[in-house]
Amino acid sequence: MHPIVVRRLIPALLLLVAASESRAQDRLFLTEYQYENPKLKEMALDGTDPAELFDPPANEWLLVGLDFDAASGLLYWAHGSTPGTIRRAEPDGSGLELLVTGLKQPRGLALDPTGGKIYWAAAPPSGNALGLIQRANLDGSEVETFFELDPYDPVWSYVGPPTVDPTNGYVYFCAQNRIIRKRTDGTGAIEVVVRGVTTVRGIDLDIANRRIYFLDANTNSDYFGRCDLDDTGFTVLYDLSPGVNVSSGLWDLVVDPDGGTAFWTDEIAHQVHRCNVDGTGFAEIYDSPPDLYPVGLSFDVAPTIPIADCNGNGTRDRDDIDGGISEDC
Repeated sequence: MHPIVVRRLIPALLLLVAASESRAQDRLFLTEYQYENPKLKEMALDGTDPAELFDPPANEWLLVGLDFDAASGLLYWAHGSTPGTIRRAEPDGSGLELLVTGLKQPRGLALDPTGGKIYWAAAPPSGNALGLIQRANLDGSEVETFFELDPYDPVWSYVGPPTVDPTNGYVYFCAQNRIIRKRTDGTGAIEVVVRGVTTVRGIDLDIANRRIYFLDANTNSDYFGRCDLDDTGFTVLYDLSPGVNVSSGLWDLVVDPDGGTAFWTDEIAHQVHRCNVDGTGFAEIYDSPPDLYPVGLSFDVAPTIPIADCNGNGTRDRDDIDGGISEDC
């Protein structure tokens, strides 16, 4: 058993601070996989002070999803081999729970604490290609299909890991060559947010500035990109494109708009990378051991977002901070 590191948990009250009170993140949580030797770790934002948290179940080694709920102080993670599972525990390993099992190739994990849901991508029973977005309650009950790709090809289809905007009630994910969003309550039409992508694995949002950031990870496309939420302003911020016959190792992405930085994992390079949200300042901040593959990534504190639609345009965004009239603007 590795040394247990007890984390300073963030009180739920901090999630309700005013959006004008910017607060930087403190630590990164990281999953690394190796056959029957999975790791859950934490580190400082510059990659220093890495520490193992606790040993997750050895037979659930393919840790391909991670998220942290600061309100409850619980880590959630997904095991992507067969059978796929979702578990949660406190960062010191106490209170370990098996929430969901019997999943087919779950990928990614996104929490909606406001709506009380967990979201992930998965393959349907009819094929091995990812074609579903599924969800369950935070306790693992009531597993259901939230989105199903139609038409679906059992080999070539692709639906990427989701991310949630609980403030405005949307789930964002890649479906084939687009990033789309769907309301968490299931109402309204599906909206296209970004076109012309290939295999988007990591997605994160800057709701205040109405932007989406993503990792497009394919043999011929391998970059950190950005787009406005109205499908304009598409920009490749940092190009990591490999040779034509080299696969991409880009996997998970987290963005801190307050700090102006983005972090992502590269399982092939065995590294965690960081750069500014304008694409400058690229750095390799952490090297995994050669036999471990870094995948899942999460902050220990959620970035600040506006908590009221001050100008009444239906979206809580930067305008609510700059031009609003309520106390949180």
